[in-house]
Amino acid sequence: MNGYPSRSPSRDIVIIYYALFCYDSIWHDGFCYKLYNVIPDVHRRFLRKLYSNLDVVIKWDGYIHYSTYFRVTLGTRQGSILSPVLFHLFLSGLMLELSLCEHGVRVGHDLYNSFAYADDVSLFSTTVPGLQKLIDICTDYSSLWPFNFGIQKTKCMMVCKGYGCFTTTPP
Repeated sequence: MNGYPSRSPSRDIVIIYYALFCYDSIWHDGFCYKLYNVIPDVHRRFLRKLYSNLDVVIKWDGYIHYSTYFRVTLGTRQGSILSPVLFHLFLSGLMLELSLCEHGVRVGHDLYNSFAYADDVSLFSTTVPGLQKLIDICTDYSSLWPFNFGIQKTKCMMVCKGYGCFTTTPP
């Protein structure tokens, strides 16, 4: 978080938005493991069979041209109604770890530090070191359950009271 003050002025909120490429990078064996005590065994076995030994071919130009078959070992199926549900189950451990962190934004007696929707995760903190701690939790989780953050799509924003203090780039 170079370029940002280590401590935000009073009432400032630092927000970072991580856009994830997780639909395309979910580790199949990892999400099957995470489903072990979450769904009935017969459903878990069905999903494992659906995603194991997955060979695909790409068709283009009006179905005239075909690629050679290749093995897919990562990601959820494009367009599947199960993909958001599987992704939610895959990320549930990360959201739990983030909820246990003491950094975030207080609203009344409640502490908020993250929201997730589809394959996006937003992190919130009132300090840059707190935000860094949340990023570290995400980085550690993505190392444990191999998937990638879409750093190219990541945005950081600082919001504060007063005119002219809104910025999306380091000062």
